[in-house]
Amino acid sequence: MIMDKKTILEDVEGRIQSALKSGDALTASVCRMAKSELTNARIALRSGKSPRDMTLEDEISVIKKILKRNEDAAEQFLKAGSHERAAQEKSEMAVLQGYLPEQASPEDVKAFILETIQSLKAPNIGQVVAAVKQKWGAGVDMKQASTYIKEALSK
Repeated sequence: MIMDKKTILEDVEGRIQSALKSGDALTASVCRMAKSELTNARIALRSGKSPRDMTLEDEISVIKKILKRNEDAAEQFLKAGSHERAAQEKSEMAVLQGYLPEQASPEDVKAFILETIQSLKAPNIGQVVAAVKQKWGAGVDMKQASTYIKEALSK
């Protein structure tokens, strides 16, 4: 992860200033958008039914949502034949990728899932998902892990 500071939001704010000073319009624009999304999420958490402060996991979740939205947009632009716009979306994604924790390798995830299933007497998908989340948290693609779990349980 890129961060040197306490929170992703604080780091993004610092990157905005650095990008503006260096003339990096892309990074400044992407970080402004991320700051807005993070701030909105923080406000939503503080004003909800059970107010609480934003955690690192919450911040990572916001960054993942932004990246997913950019990925979807890039795919749509490619389908429409707009390669320049797709490249722009991918460039924006590259700015934020560093905020995600290092991802566990698919091989490690598969091996852990198989070990977990073998260690449980009557495993169900919820138990295995919980074990994967406990071990890696945000460091694993849960959509892919879920696919691996379903495959392993169906055998």
